[in-house]
Amino acid sequence: MTVMAGRKQVIESQGVFCALYSDRGSHFWLTPKAGGKIDPHRLTQVGRALRELGVQMIPAYSPPARGRSERNFGTWQGRLPQELRLGGIHSLEAAHRFLRAPTSPSSMLAFKCRQPSVAVRLCAAPAAIWT
Repeated sequence: MTVMAGRKQVIESQGVFCALYSDRGSHFWLTPKAGGKIDPHRLTQVGRALRELGVQMIPAYSPPARGRSERNFGTWQGRLPQELRLGGIHSLEAAHRFLRAPTSPSSMLAFKCRQPSVAVRLCAAPAAIWT
């Protein structure tokens, strides 16, 4: 699933979020010099779409933020192939169903945590944004 398709799915099911705190990957930000500051004026396709929705984008610069992102990727890259194999999943369609299922894979339960008690303001996405 692409970043745009993932954001669309979340927005259509949950509503528009106020801000997106992300790593500085090239799908979110243009970084003229590797490891340097992002250019907030030169937006990517994702950046333009989020701006149209009024979503504030926040780039992660701190080492702890980058570490969380990298650990998350490592967990999924390390565990997901094993979970798919254990589940007998051999097609892309079956993998998508598996990832969208409301139950978590058994090995991922150790990584779950309680939802923070922070209010999130969501609103319906304008239908025209996806056309």
